[in-house]
Amino acid sequence: MKRSLIDQKLLIPENLVLYNMDGIRGRIFTTIGRTSKPGIPATLNTVVKRNGKSFLKPFPSLKLNRAEDCNSIQSAQSVKIDPNTNYIWVLDEGKVNNIRFCRRKLVIYCIRTRKEVFRHIFPDSVLSESSMLFGLTLDRDQGITRYVYVADSIANKLIVVDAVTNASWLFSHPSMEGEASAGNITVNGETIFSRGGINGISTTSDFKFVYYFCVASFKTWQIPTSILETLPLTVSHLMKMLE
Repeated sequence: MKRSLIDQKLLIPENLVLYNMDGIRGRIFTTIGRTSKPGIPATLNTVVKRNGKSFLKPFPSLKLNRAEDCNSIQSAQSVKIDPNTNYIWVLDEGKVNNIRFCRRKLVIYCIRTRKEVFRHIFPDSVLSESSMLFGLTLDRDQGITRYVYVADSIANKLIVVDAVTNASWLFSHPSMEGEASAGNITVNGETIFSRGGINGISTTSDFKFVYYFCVASFKTWQIPTSILETLPLTVSHLMKMLE
């Protein structure tokens, strides 16, 4: 199949760029971004071994990675596995080759059955034209994984998804914007300037705080999950609680 996909230009190996990964009980899951490049048949994969070599296998299936099909994953940006439920949470940007075919969504699959168990379509109220959903982290409440925190890296916002009510809302704060003084990034001797906003995000082991940082920043910030779990506060109230 691999040779056939390459011959048809449906698989262009040099275009495969790893975005994110997570693992559980010896299994590794990866996302391969396809928002801007062709030749990526599956954006969500698991790593399998055959004859001592590692391969990417589409997850949950090749069909459920089909481009231009909004029932499938279009461009998986990030994944997070809940070890308590054996569920994998997938953040889908909805673009293929810079064309938006589908709305952005958050999908949960059961790893054991490969069946979808939850889907949240992000409403316009939490998005903007510049939005780019990149990182996510989970929050357990009263014994269940209820809240998901999503970093909108370009619009400089944090989106909260309630998996019980299937609702979402957003928070923003100046700390989620990149700093000009930290914008010079040097890689292999080449320097670029970036005002990249909130990107890295994680919850503490007791789920009491969310930590986040920006691409263009030297600081790490924290916010209590009790604030994020509450329906939107005014910006001034939120800023006071973060000071």
